[in-house]
Amino acid sequence: MMDEAEPSTTNTASSIEIVPLNNASNSLRTEHEELLLDLETKQVSKTLLQQSSCVPTLPLEIRSLLRTHSQPVRLFGEHPAELRDRLALYLARLVVFAKHGIEVCDVSRGGGGGFGSDVPEVVPEQQDYTTVQYTQASPQLIEVRKRIATYSMERAQNRLTIERRRKRPIEPPTVTTSSSEDDTAKQLYKAVKTLTLEGSQYGDSRPISAITSSSPNGNGSGNGLIATGGWSGSILLWDAHNDLELITKVHTAHQDRIMGMDMRDDVIISSSIDLTGRIWKYDTKEKRLNAAGVLKGHESRLAKCAFHPMDAKCCVTTSFDHTWRLWDVETQTELLLQDGHGYETYGVGFHTDGSLVSITDFGGVVQLWDLRSGKAVCHFLGHAKRVLCSQFHPNGTQLTTAGDDGTIKVWDLRRKKQMASIPAHSGLISQLHYDPTGELLVSSGFDGLVRSWRTRDWNMMGELRGHEGKVMGVNVFHDEGTGG
Repeated sequence: MMDEAEPSTTNTASSIEIVPLNNASNSLRTEHEELLLDLETKQVSKTLLQQSSCVPTLPLEIRSLLRTHSQPVRLFGEHPAELRDRLALYLARLVVFAKHGIEVCDVSRGGGGGFGSDVPEVVPEQQDYTTVQYTQASPQLIEVRKRIATYSMERAQNRLTIERRRKRPIEPPTVTTSSSEDDTAKQLYKAVKTLTLEGSQYGDSRPISAITSSSPNGNGSGNGLIATGGWSGSILLWDAHNDLELITKVHTAHQDRIMGMDMRDDVIISSSIDLTGRIWKYDTKEKRLNAAGVLKGHESRLAKCAFHPMDAKCCVTTSFDHTWRLWDVETQTELLLQDGHGYETYGVGFHTDGSLVSITDFGGVVQLWDLRSGKAVCHFLGHAKRVLCSQFHPNGTQLTTAGDDGTIKVWDLRRKKQMASIPAHSGLISQLHYDPTGELLVSSGFDGLVRSWRTRDWNMMGELRGHEGKVMGVNVFHDEGTGG
């Protein structure tokens, strides 16, 4: 019986036929393997993103590592916040490839799948063909640049002279500059810690989106005026020395929402999404605002506006048309149309000497421009989202920016590097403002808070609560009578 069973088993085994997969089945199998590798790569990428030692966080380090691996530094339409994700995905692929013994011959620049031969070849970073174009400046612009150059040089010389005396006093036994500055700072910090609500007024039927005062930096006439603008298009003028009493109101200052305002002495500039900026002059005798001109030229809604520190004859506006413009306030003529931003421009800030202007955009870029030559000086990258405001420190060596990511970043203008990053608010930061001494920075946010920061070590000094909704603006009012 056993001898008869053995041939039967041998015949059964030899009868098994192995049929090769057809092209369709091979294609499905390859696709399934790629999906598994893709899933594993994304899991490894998430792990790498949580470790700063594996994937850097600073933009310069991220771009440097991308160049090292022959990867594009920036893809078309790519947000700065996506650079780190793309780098982590690339490094994760290298790890997964090595784990499965796959030859690393071609790694995709994009996300998702693509581990096979269909992966597009990575083209090494080539020469930048972007050209810088210069246009002939108008005689009016040349004259304004000469005035700005003279003003900025005088201011810079005075500022540096004071700085040298403070650091190296000529007569150490008798000079008490540093001690007096410290005493002033201590008094200021003490006042901030005990700051209480002094007045409150119902300002508009819709949100108040802009606020400014007659002397935000101590350079104005100190006439105690505060101006506010809102989404209703109205401008209201308040008396800061008389319990915020309403002085006058312009009901239809703009046809749509007001986004920005600035005041210099008795002149006010306002910007709106109705594509216009408007000039207003305050009549002290009749106590009313008179329309003094309209700024037209932007092709999209306006964002912020600001007077040049020199005087109220020049101002800058930003817009969603990706440009910023320099205007002659007296004639309402456009002196300069400056492009160069890839996204909507929003925030604007002037250097204390008047030589530089900082423009922020929705791409997370902070660009510095030299008003005397019209050239781009440098740019800063570090915010993960839109940058909405920027302010130069009164010492002239630091720039402060903030935006959607809820952080305040401080940049060293001499080293062109970030020197501090402050997690200031839990949401969007709407505005920043320094006090005239530069010892205090105030920020407002959509979390309903106003916070003050000590600029010597960037510690929070105080927090103001009271608004029931988002705080869309803040201003430090300089009262010459009290020094605060």
